[in-house]
Amino acid sequence: EAACVRVPQPRALPHRDLLPLRRTRPLPREPRRGIMIPATPFSEEPNIIRSNEAYAGSGGGIYIDNFSAAHIQGNQIYDNSCGAYGGGISVWQSNATIVSNSIVENSAKYGGGVYVAAGGRADCRQNVMAFNQGTGVVLGVDGSEKQLSCNDVFGNEPQNYSGLPDATSTLGNISADPRFCSLEQRDLTLESGSPCNPEMSSGCALMGALPASCGPTNHVRVSLGRVKVRYR
Repeated sequence: EAACVRVPQPRALPHRDLLPLRRTRPLPREPRRGIMIPATPFSEEPNIIRSNEAYAGSGGGIYIDNFSAAHIQGNQIYDNSCGAYGGGISVWQSNATIVSNSIVENSAKYGGGVYVAAGGRADCRQNVMAFNQGTGVVLGVDGSEKQLSCNDVFGNEPQNYSGLPDATSTLGNISADPRFCSLEQRDLTLESGSPCNPEMSSGCALMGALPASCGPTNHVRVSLGRVKVRYR
């Protein structure tokens, strides 16, 4: 499957906003992941990875496979989708460190936020994984491993976790509205009273990619995914 960025050699990407590639003429529909990481050490920080689709495959935002070693930090990963596993991030037979990312409003059949399978291992720390469709965090039953600490996993449909115990209230993990400044406008900075801010996170430092930049707001937050579920 194609990708906006394919990483054949060890490298770190510069900051960029990764959108699907634009075409000058119609072509047969093909999947377009945001980033594909095959068999290479890789560091990705910080970027906006949004609105990508792997409609017939896995890893709508980032796909990590073939014994890669990936470090994914400080990214905003939202509005990505796939037809199979891992709307935001998919980890297959690879090791991934996933730190301080905002993984929001992605969708997949299995694992809207993060999916780890095929003997993959993921160390997830200080992320916000919220409002994803197809479950927030999924671990395959095939020798895969996932370590979770200081994450906010909230509002994912139909559930926050699958294939592993609910990690809420263990190792600093919480399940609370992250209180973004404007989820509707995809402003993923935090309100001053967000539970993900360092002063509110019980020693976990900042959760997510972006710090606070606005005061409290009065509107009720309802994700687009929840609206779709409610009126389906």
